[in-house]
Amino acid sequence: MNITHIIGNGFDINQGIPSSYAHFYEYYLQLVSKDDEPEIVKKFRINLYNALLERRTELWSDMEIALGKVTEEYDSAEDYNTVYMDVYNHLMEYIDYAYRFSDVANFDNPTKTLYQDLMKPWLHLTPSEIEDFDKLFVRVNDNRVKILSFNYTDTFNRISDLGKLAEGGVLGLGSSMTYHFDGILHIHQDIKNRNIVLGVDNVGQIANKKLAEDESVRDLLVKPQTNSNLGTTIDRQCREVIAQSGIISIYGVSLGKTDHTWWMEIGKRIKADNNVRILYFTYEKEIAQLAEIQKHTLKRKRKRELLAAIGIDEKSFKDYENRIYVNFCNNPGSQNIFNNPKKENLQDNFENVMAVFQKEGKVAVPAPKRQSLSGHDSLLLQPPVERLFTPRHYRAKNLLIDINKDPLGIK
Repeated sequence: MNITHIIGNGFDINQGIPSSYAHFYEYYLQLVSKDDEPEIVKKFRINLYNALLERRTELWSDMEIALGKVTEEYDSAEDYNTVYMDVYNHLMEYIDYAYRFSDVANFDNPTKTLYQDLMKPWLHLTPSEIEDFDKLFVRVNDNRVKILSFNYTDTFNRISDLGKLAEGGVLGLGSSMTYHFDGILHIHQDIKNRNIVLGVDNVGQIANKKLAEDESVRDLLVKPQTNSNLGTTIDRQCREVIAQSGIISIYGVSLGKTDHTWWMEIGKRIKADNNVRILYFTYEKEIAQLAEIQKHTLKRKRKRELLAAIGIDEKSFKDYENRIYVNFCNNPGSQNIFNNPKKENLQDNFENVMAVFQKEGKVAVPAPKRQSLSGHDSLLLQPPVERLFTPRHYRAKNLLIDINKDPLGIK
């Protein structure tokens, strides 16, 4: 049996890494403008902010949709490519710092906990659902575990010793069942190799139809084309993994349209084999307020959202619902790798990261107070920050992280 884990940014956030686009934009919109910075870049930050403001969510997929939408503001591919590379380079820098200057993992034995969840993710389901899995896969002796990550980071290896496990190495043994780890594939590349893939799923998501026809824009903005241009076989490898999966576990993803290609691949797989099962881990802000009898209704709703995203026609929902299992990973009392208590340090970690940027002079700091004409104190702010965020001093709050040196020894 092949077990495939599809991991999104929610995983990093749950480990305490401030990697949401809301965190990124608080950094991006407070960057100190350079003397030679083009005016179109300054304007772009405002245009992108406004495009995101319309959607009022905190999903990376919405930021990528916004990158396609703001093409309407540009007449030339050269101008758009200039501003795209500005957000691209700063995103890579921000994620790099967020990863390195965050205190992550808070388990007594993170490796053991992680291995258990990778081998048997269904153990967090209800007793009757666990029984279903045990019956279905009771005769499977040789099991392969693979991770497909949408993240730019190497968090799995940082919180465990997965990186020391050779591809094909044994994750664990149990009652005549062996679990081999077949490695991690980064669908959108990673910061370690200084290449990331950021943008839309297809040319139809580029609002400016003139720019959508320009190959230089498509090279940057259309993710499948970007991966192809990088000379990697990552898309083909990921398709092959999904096509051979018996269990697909989805965690920390938004099911956004900018990764439509991959949701369709999952849909093709569940249509092709009646034995395929999907586990969908979701984070529910209001879960603690729900009675147990209300959670079943919410699970059905999440199942149908997933089925719609993977291309299952609404008329066929009932044919597939019993093959989808939903787990609320932040259910009260849940203690597993998908509900790390370290996420409570998220804001402190963000303060650490921004304190480093301020120390290096990369983001704005409050200007000295001056007496305003009205007689009240005011702050001197740099545009476009004055329209978006008010600069403040960030304080490194976590004593485990020394912002005066690189905690991972990368620089």
